[in-house]
Amino acid sequence: MRIKLLAIVLCFMLSGCYIQSLSKFYTEDLVVELPQIIGEWESVIQIGDSVSEKNISPWVFMEDKVASYDENNLYSELDVAYFKIGDVYLIDFTAGSASKDDEELGNPFWGVGITLTHSLCKIDLDRDYLVITPLNFEWFEDKIKDSTLILDYVIPDEESNYIFTASSSDWVEFLKKHIEDEGLFAEKYKFVFKRKS
Repeated sequence: MRIKLLAIVLCFMLSGCYIQSLSKFYTEDLVVELPQIIGEWESVIQIGDSVSEKNISPWVFMEDKVASYDENNLYSELDVAYFKIGDVYLIDFTAGSASKDDEELGNPFWGVGITLTHSLCKIDLDRDYLVITPLNFEWFEDKIKDSTLILDYVIPDEESNYIFTASSSDWVEFLKKHIEDEGLFAEKYKFVFKRKS
């Protein structure tokens, strides 16, 4: 089980779904409390695919953590910070506790952060539904190919994704400029949750 899970985690990390940064995507002055997100949310869509029939345990959103469950109901905890740029709420996350049991490695959502990187998603929240949409790797890749992206990054080797080395203040400046750009966030990889009744 451990080898299979590690393979899933590595495939997920290399899939290009998430932009990874060595720095936070925010500065402390942008951090907000988001009490309306606190609570249990049932998964409807994960990474763009319907999971409503899979009986996944509800994700639990807390002030600084999220208890997440993948489609196999494997638990992992994410350390999170909520912040706001303009009218857009965002969530920065890194790996927290891998699992409730020391025998498990954690689910792929936790695995995205095991290299001590930060990832970013946009939050759309109403009373009963929560939509979390990650940054769009393809949007960034296009900007890099066009030489129009002004953020620092490295590519460890030709098999790896970009790892961004831009500072938190550079990220904030970038997000303030591009937060409304079409395609910045990857709708096809979104997560949709329904508040547990």
